[in-house]
Amino acid sequence: HLDTASWQLTGEQLLHHASSPSDDELARLGGAATAAEALHVERSIIELKSALSDGPRDVRELQDRLWPGDPAAPEKLDALVQIGS
Repeated sequence: HLDTASWQLTGEQLLHHASSPSDDELARLGGAATAAEALHVERSIIELKSALSDGPRDVRELQDRLWPGDPAAPEKLDALVQIGS
């Protein structure tokens, strides 16, 4: 069972928080008490979990699913994984 998304990091926010993580800022952006709670209902995290729920996927498929046609998708996926880990 996947949760319903209540917010989404922009591409710029993803890249920023991956390079200089701030749990307090992630919690604030997500309207939650902690970064973990905020990320639990962040749209890109939920979409990534959903994509992986059926098993392994090629990284290019994940990039296209989350950010179709976006040339920055590889960097965004790397950032998303870094933030979520």
